[in-house]
Amino acid sequence: MNEGDVVVGLSENDAFAIHAFRWTATAGMVDIGSLLGASGTSVATAVNALGQIVGLSTTGDGTIEHAFVWDERSGMRDLGIFPGDLQSEARGINGDGQVVGISISDHTRAVLWTPSH
Repeated sequence: MNEGDVVVGLSENDAFAIHAFRWTATAGMVDIGSLLGASGTSVATAVNALGQIVGLSTTGDGTIEHAFVWDERSGMRDLGIFPGDLQSEARGINGDGQVVGISISDHTRAVLWTPSH
């Protein structure tokens, strides 16, 4: 995959929900869903050369946001939050699948998620 082959972001779907999308010249714009399902909200923030996408999505009752990683094989996976935190956001992903982002409670801290943790 070359730079610019995959574009990610957010768009309103037919049900008026804001969902993350993946765009390629071959497939066009594809809704990648949310952790909550059709009624949830999601935002894609980054994509790596393998086509893995990260971002944040509503969970549970629709008010909490968790970081996610998405790929074609596994779909969207919740990266969770630290105990006591309010939300997490994934901001970038490298070619090894390591994700950087933030976790938020009464303060914000940097987080590194790895495929094994």
